[in-house]
Amino acid sequence: MVGFVVRLLIRILAATWRYRLGGWPRFRALIAGPDPIVGGMFHGRQMCMLDFFSRPGQGPWTIMVSRSRDGDLQAAGVEGFGYTTVRGSSGRGGSRALADLVAGVRQGQYSRVVFAMDGSRGPRYQAKPGILSLASQGQAWLVLVLALPKRAWVLQRSWDHTMIPAPWTQIAMHCSRPIRIPQGLSSEALQRLQPRLQTLLDAQRSFLDHQLGVRRRL
Repeated sequence: MVGFVVRLLIRILAATWRYRLGGWPRFRALIAGPDPIVGGMFHGRQMCMLDFFSRPGQGPWTIMVSRSRDGDLQAAGVEGFGYTTVRGSSGRGGSRALADLVAGVRQGQYSRVVFAMDGSRGPRYQAKPGILSLASQGQAWLVLVLALPKRAWVLQRSWDHTMIPAPWTQIAMHCSRPIRIPQGLSSEALQRLQPRLQTLLDAQRSFLDHQLGVRRRL
């Protein structure tokens, strides 16, 4: 019941949001193709994209959700939007969940996976190597998908500063160029790639801040 109410509220809010898209035609063409995709996002910005990527022709997507009590609520919510969930996080069941995702991507079970790069405990906006490992082992394209609402309620007490876009606000969303991570990289090689990934993300965040004319929200 709670999941239904949450979905209904998000649907009502999302109907009022206006999107300003960057790199979308290129990403949409990739989604329509046969190659597997790993989409990287930030944990606290999920609300900005949940409804958007549930629309016809823009999914379906698989997402990792933590095994916590909050994760149970989140799973019920995102599954109601048509997402498939794999349970696990950096704290509980993460290695097994990542292995399941890799196997699913390789076998064609999960052709599109969305991954919270800074989840499930942060630090906020700091990418971890897990997404690089998934893209490398799964032989999937990596696309960084960042979103920023011009006006939002920010849950300051949550570690990820969850953003709930305000009614009628504009949401800037930018999809990076597809990135191919070499197959079979060692954990050490993935760790060396992480700073390069973080540099790309920081530049993408700055671009969205400038595009909407908002001050950086930490």
